[in-house]
Amino acid sequence: MDQQKSNSGADVRRVIYTDPNGTDHQLTPEAAMKRHADDGWKGVIRELAAGEINEARKARAEKHEAMVTSLPGFAPLPGTWFPPGTEMMPPGKSKYKSLAKLHADLPPARDGLTQLHDQIKSENRTAIMVDAKDLRLDEAGRLTRTTQPGKPGIPVEREALRALVQRFNRAFPGAWAYLQELQPGHRAETVNAQLSRLAEYYPKSKDRAASVGVRQLSGAWQAYRVNSTSYLPMDGDMVARVLLAELEAQGLPDPRAEVSYDAGGTTFQVRVSWHADEHYDAGVGDVFEGGYTVRSNDAGRGRLTGGTFLRRVICINCTVMSSGEDSISRVHRGSRTGNQIAALNSALAKVRADLSAMIRESETGIRYFLDQWGTLRESSAQLVPGAETASHAVRRLVESGTVEVKGVSKAQLLAAVQEGFAAEPGETLADVQNAFTRAAHASSFLNEVARWELERQAGELVPVLAGYAAEA
Repeated sequence: MDQQKSNSGADVRRVIYTDPNGTDHQLTPEAAMKRHADDGWKGVIRELAAGEINEARKARAEKHEAMVTSLPGFAPLPGTWFPPGTEMMPPGKSKYKSLAKLHADLPPARDGLTQLHDQIKSENRTAIMVDAKDLRLDEAGRLTRTTQPGKPGIPVEREALRALVQRFNRAFPGAWAYLQELQPGHRAETVNAQLSRLAEYYPKSKDRAASVGVRQLSGAWQAYRVNSTSYLPMDGDMVARVLLAELEAQGLPDPRAEVSYDAGGTTFQVRVSWHADEHYDAGVGDVFEGGYTVRSNDAGRGRLTGGTFLRRVICINCTVMSSGEDSISRVHRGSRTGNQIAALNSALAKVRADLSAMIRESETGIRYFLDQWGTLRESSAQLVPGAETASHAVRRLVESGTVEVKGVSKAQLLAAVQEGFAAEPGETLADVQNAFTRAAHASSFLNEVARWELERQAGELVPVLAGYAAEA
C-alpha cells in the first residue's frame, strides 16, 4: 500500500484510493482525488475504517514517543492497546472532540491560580509558638493557654486536634480513635489530664515546643494545624503565586487549569495543561495533552509534590492514559528557629527553586507538543521577516543571530539546521521549528554540547515563531 509523506505534525488525514487494478493506496484526500481523475474516475475512494492503520499518523505517534524518550522531565509514554496510528471508531472520535471542548471550557491558569491565591490569602494565616504543656481545651472544645488566664479560647479544627495528640504520642498512645467518640466535655477532661503531665513524657522543653497554625474562617479565628516548630509553611497561596510567575515567564500561550482547594482539610491540587484542539486528527498513539500537576496539604499532612504529565490515546474507543513523573517532593521541614519571617523566606526560596526546575527541565518537551498542536502548523514560513521560503526562513534565523550557539560558527550551525530541514522539509513555521529541533537531536555537524545548547535555543524559538503567526 502506498503512502504519502506528511510534512506537518497535524496533516495526517488519509483516505484509501483503490485504483482500477484493485490496488489500495493510502493518500491525502487531495492526492486521492487527483489520482482518481488521472485514472478516468474509474477507481474508488473511501475513508479509513476503524481499526485500519493510518501510516502518516503512525509515523507521527512514533515520533512523539521517540521525542518523549529523549527528553528530560517526562516519564515514558504508556503502551497502546492497538498499534499506533490505528483509526479510532466514530464514538472514539466524538469522545476526543468532547475532551478537547471540555478542556477549552476550563478557566485560564492565570484565573484559577489567582483565585486559589486570593482564597487562601484571605484566611490571614499565622502561627503561634507554644510549649504544648500549657495548652488546654475548655468544655466547648476551644483551645486555651494556661499562661493566658481569662483569655477566650478559639475553636480547634478536627485535624488540628488529631495532630496535637498524634504529635505527642507518648502521652496519647493510640488515643485518637477513642477521643473521637467522647462528648466535648469528656474529651477536654481527658486531653487536659495528659497535657498537664506532658513534661513527664517530654522533660526537655524543645521536645514540647509546637507551632499552632491559626486562621480566620468566616471572620472567626480557629486553630487548623499543630506541628513541630521546624514546620516549613509552603502554603497554597505561595505556590500559586510562584507557579503563575514561572508559567508567565515561559512566554507560551495561556494554559488551562483545574484547581481544587479543600478549605476544611487545607489540601490543594493544581493541574495546568495545554491540549490539542478539537480539530486535531487524533488517533491511537497520539499525545494530545500535557502540563504540570502540583499538590500539597497546608497542615503538614502531605508533602509538596509536583511534576509533568502527558495524556495519550491508547484505544480505538479513545480510552486515554496518563504518564506522569513527580520531580518535586518537598517535606514541610525547616529549622527550629521559630522565626516566622525567616521560615517564610526559606519556604519561598525552596518553592521557587522546585517549580522553576520542574518547568525548565520539561520546557523543551512542552514546546515541542505545542508546536505539534498549535498555530505554527497552519502558518507559512514566509511570516519570518525577509523570508520567501521555509529554507530561506531557516537561513534568516541563523544569519540574523536569532538562533546562535556559542562556539559554533553561523556557517556550521546553518549546515546543521539545513541538514535537519532536508530530512523533513515543508513550508510552515512548524517545519522551520522542526528543522532546529531535528538538528539538536541528530546533526552530524555538532558535538554533544552544541546539540544540547541548540535544543535549548530551539525551545526558545517557539514563542518567537508564534509571535510571527500572531501578528499575521
